[in-house]
Amino acid sequence: PIDFFDKEIVSLLTKNAQKLNSALTTLLSKMKVKTGDAFIVWRLQQLAQEGKVILNGNWEKGWKDIVVLIPGGSTTITE
Repeated sequence: PIDFFDKEIVSLLTKNAQKLNSALTTLLSKMKVKTGDAFIVWRLQQLAQEGKVILNGNWEKGWKDIVVLIPGGSTTITE
């Protein structure tokens, strides 16, 4: 199913806010079943619409400007 990776994506995100590129590096290296970065970003966007993660930043500036955090987590950005 399309949401196959969602639980693992959310579980691998840290409690602190992090740049999207950093989050992707962690996700891609630790996921048990591998997938691509573009798919993960799309799923993160879907999870943000569902309120399961928060994505802040300007998408027009590219992925490097986006910050990912879990609701209730720290807004302090870790690299």
